[in-house]
Amino acid sequence: LIDDSIRSGGTMRKNTEVLMGHSVEGIVRDSKIKGTPKRVAVYSTRTNFAGNSKDILYSPAINDIVITNSDPRGIMNLGELDSKTQMVWINFIMGEAARAVESGKNPNDILTPDYIRSNQLLKIDIPHGHQRFVDPQLRRSGII
Repeated sequence: LIDDSIRSGGTMRKNTEVLMGHSVEGIVRDSKIKGTPKRVAVYSTRTNFAGNSKDILYSPAINDIVITNSDPRGIMNLGELDSKTQMVWINFIMGEAARAVESGKNPNDILTPDYIRSNQLLKIDIPHGHQRFVDPQLRRSGII
């Protein structure tokens, strides 16, 4: 499930319920979706984990949460969600994009996958239990 922002967690709760086959007023499950998923991952570009959002996202129906570091409140408010949250650090890429724009260049021409990888611009913090994604030399962090 993908949303640009998690505020209260209500949208993610409703979409998770529909994905799991429950009826939710105002949301229609696509008929192409059959059965229920083995795992549910929630993706959001920003969140501050305010209100009941942590309780909603802590639900056993949601296995993984992936957020970016675009809102520092999300990092500070992880709490019990730390064990199933992966943090994608985008500030390095955003800095390179700003530098490109300032010099009159198109960031899309510069920020190629090879450039990002060779300059280690994308960092991902991996929670405990997800070590299969991590190079043992990097411990909790993975550099793409």
